[in-house]
Parts: sequence; C-alpha cells; structure tokens
Amino acid sequence: MSFALISYDITDNRRRSQIAKYLLDFGQRVQYSVFEVSENAETLENIFAHLQTIIDPKADSLRMYRICRSCRQETAFAGKERRYELDDSYFIV
Repeated sequence: MSFALISYDITDNRRRSQIAKYLLDFGQRVQYSVFEVSENAETLENIFAHLQTIIDPKADSLRMYRICRSCRQETAFAGKERRYELDDSYFIV
C-alpha cells in the first residue's frame, strides 16, 4: 500500500463538495481540505487523475504528496487527537 496526503483549494462550492465527497470514499478527512489516503500506487494515480477532471486549473489548486512508510513515522501532531488505522499503522491527528 502507498500513502498520500491530498489537499485542495477550490474556489467553487459545487466543485469543492464534489471533490470532498469523492475523497471520502478513499480516505480520512484530517482537515477541511486535506485527506490522508492509503491505497495502491495505481489507485492513487487514478484518484488524482479523476480529481483533475473536476477542478478548474485556472482557479483551483490540487496537490498529492506521497509519503513513505518511514516518513509517516516521523510525522508530528499537536492539538486535538484522533486515531486513524491505516495500513498497519496508527496516526494521531
């Protein structure tokens, strides 16, 4: 499994809702416009490709950061905590 952080800044409410609803099928929302997704590499690429068909590239921003297993273990958290079980690991957000 691969792990990615997907974030977006969408100017239109309809597109923003469409993206959030789509990402909820694949990952955990950790902030309003940030999702943690654990899927195989091909699925991650398909997710990102689909999201690109929704955005307006002249007005919106979409990013996917792939995070390696050892880097995930180095993630620091502060504030309200919630645990997510993904890929044999626990994350505190």
